[in-house]
Amino acid sequence: MDRSPPPRTKPPRTKPPSTKRIDVEALRGVAVALVIAEHALGTPAGGWLGVDVFFVLSGFVITRSLLAEHVRTGRIDLVGFAVRRIRRLLPAALVVVVVTVSVAAALWFRPRFVSVLGDALAALVGTMNWHLVRQDADYFTETAASPLRHFWSLAVEEQFYAVWPVLLLAVLAVCGRRRARLVPVVVAALTAVGTVVAVGAGPVTDSAYFQTWARAWELLLGATVATLPTVATRSTVTAHPTPRALPTAVTVGLGSVGAGGVIIGVLLAPVSPFPTVPVVVGTALVLVAGDLQLRLTAVRWMVRPVVALGRVSYSAYLWHWPLLVFAAVVAPGAMGTAAAVTVTLVLATLSTRYVEEPLRTRRPVGHRPRHRQRLRRLRRLPLVVPAIVVTLSVTTMTVGDPASAARLLERPPTNAPERLPFADARALRTAVAVDGHPDATALAAGATRASLPPAMRDGGCLVGVGEPLRTCGTTTGADVLVVGDSTTVAWSPTVVGALPTGTAIGVTGVASCSAVIPTRAVRHRWSDACLTAKRALHRAVTAADPRLVVISAVTGEYREHLGDLPAGRAAALWERSMAETIRAFRRDHRRVLVLSAPQYGPDTSTCPDRIHGFGPCAASVTPDARAKRTSEAAAVRSSGPGAAYVDMAAWSCSSDGSSCPAVIDDTLVRVDQVHTTRAFADRLVPVLRRAVDWDALLRR
Repeated sequence: MDRSPPPRTKPPRTKPPSTKRIDVEALRGVAVALVIAEHALGTPAGGWLGVDVFFVLSGFVITRSLLAEHVRTGRIDLVGFAVRRIRRLLPAALVVVVVTVSVAAALWFRPRFVSVLGDALAALVGTMNWHLVRQDADYFTETAASPLRHFWSLAVEEQFYAVWPVLLLAVLAVCGRRRARLVPVVVAALTAVGTVVAVGAGPVTDSAYFQTWARAWELLLGATVATLPTVATRSTVTAHPTPRALPTAVTVGLGSVGAGGVIIGVLLAPVSPFPTVPVVVGTALVLVAGDLQLRLTAVRWMVRPVVALGRVSYSAYLWHWPLLVFAAVVAPGAMGTAAAVTVTLVLATLSTRYVEEPLRTRRPVGHRPRHRQRLRRLRRLPLVVPAIVVTLSVTTMTVGDPASAARLLERPPTNAPERLPFADARALRTAVAVDGHPDATALAAGATRASLPPAMRDGGCLVGVGEPLRTCGTTTGADVLVVGDSTTVAWSPTVVGALPTGTAIGVTGVASCSAVIPTRAVRHRWSDACLTAKRALHRAVTAADPRLVVISAVTGEYREHLGDLPAGRAAALWERSMAETIRAFRRDHRRVLVLSAPQYGPDTSTCPDRIHGFGPCAASVTPDARAKRTSEAAAVRSSGPGAAYVDMAAWSCSSDGSSCPAVIDDTLVRVDQVHTTRAFADRLVPVLRRAVDWDALLRR
């Protein structure tokens, strides 16, 4: 009789039920479609709100995963969480960064390539959002944005991932199992605090768009939804074996209201001061409703394309922006944009299949017995990682940007051969009309701060709003005083060179704040700080008591403060402001010389490329610039013989204003968007000397 034990048989392997939520994947698809459509087509105008949908989803998915682990094991493995996040996010991001930097090196000249390399460092260390804040970047107005700019949203999420698991673990420890039902209340309270902080910060415009605390409430709202019993599964902290099912009518109603909120927020974004609110709340309501309705066969087939896009949404988001930026250089226009979107979908599919999924689904090495001892040594890592992330963020905000390490590769501009000044206005006009082919490689190296006039550089005559004035040259008893904003100070080499020999001159200026004091009717449109700086400039003129005051004002000041008014009304108000300013300066028989501001154009540090050279850097005279110059000339005419006006902007544009090249006679005109280079300012000296009756203006 055979008494041997029966052979052991392995229990049949059963596939666990899928925990993937169709609504999550569908929302991801909608979010990335909105972002790509807005970036590629400019419509819908609120497509950028797709990022806010991503934030809510990230808070929901991450919190749901952490709570599932806590119910299953009684703890949260912070080391394992960090490893999973790195394996989920880093591989695809690293591939995109490497490819982007490589293409940038081949496409752009050194200044912009170095800038992209700096952006890459900020992207990889998770501080891209603070890098942009430090640069005072504006998401809605940048004309030559970095191809890695979109990493700002990943940086916000990474900072959230570094802090939230530790905070959630503390909440779970305080509440305990007996008070587990308080967890949603505590998380909701944290969301309320984050909302108050975001509302206090005001609308997410300018550089505030990228700030973490302006976005934390969106991630926390998703986390709050993840703790609600109505959306919980066995992974819930409340220990309910199944979710408390809501009535079908309620789920349909919540889902419909949520979807409507997202649509309304996107459509009303151009006119709503807080368009994120309906989008974020709408996304949360869709998550509360769940995906039971979407699992119906008929509905599932309808949303299948959106769900498919949602499954590759991470890679699609990573690839779309650099491809659109590169397409705008290589093949500008509709065909280039269409190609970029097509390649985005192809690369997103390949990246998801061969980069994301293999590393995400591979069994972690920490599960192998021989690695358990090594893993135990990393238990302090959860305390170190948040500290590192917070330190990098604070350092980026206050001390130094990690991306600034790339600036060490900057080279001083090459010494271009000196060119003779333009003999007269006719010679200058001839040079402007010539479509030359300069050596773009050498000129691109000159589009750096070192090409600015000395008065514009650090320690020169230009200060920021709120800083004490600093005067270069003669501080007391000056014959001529140049006062104004940065564009005025940039004209100083031309003015100094054009003045008669022996004339004592002083230069002082405030960045982004000219000496033109707006007329009382619109004075409230300027900030108190700028108005204070303007009054300080006027006091400096009174103290120096020069014979001649030279002023100018950048077109941006006119556009920013009066641009929303009807064109005729804006021009009339600027003319009145300029006339009142001239009268104020003319006291004690002083004379006033008004110089027009240069024409705005693409930033010469970023616009040239190896395909088109400086062709993309050309500008044209805009209607607001033309109206501003006309009103300034009228104000000078109404002020009598003690004032003079010189249209300096006309010297860098064609006679009809259709072309304002960035390079004239192999000389770089602008350092950036508007400030003239020292080389071009020097070449204008004879032209300004002939355009002004200096003897009459210096007579008192």
